[in-house]
Amino acid sequence: MSNAETLAKAAGLDRAWRDHQADVEAAIASVAKLRAGFPRTTDATREPSPAYRAVGPIQPYGPSGPTAIGPKVLGK
Repeated sequence: MSNAETLAKAAGLDRAWRDHQADVEAAIASVAKLRAGFPRTTDATREPSPAYRAVGPIQPYGPSGPTAIGPKVLGK
């Protein structure tokens, strides 16, 4: 069993592999090419993008709660 066939069967593409093997192989090659375009780091502590942090709750301007929405929205 080839690597492409193993990948196709693992993805549940048994019928596609059987009926359209060339197309499945082309799709696998395309994905492999895309994956190769992204840099891989050997250091697990480095992130490819900056870390994000959660800030405190957003304080709205003016009144908050159901009365701030208005009677039309609440159906009153």
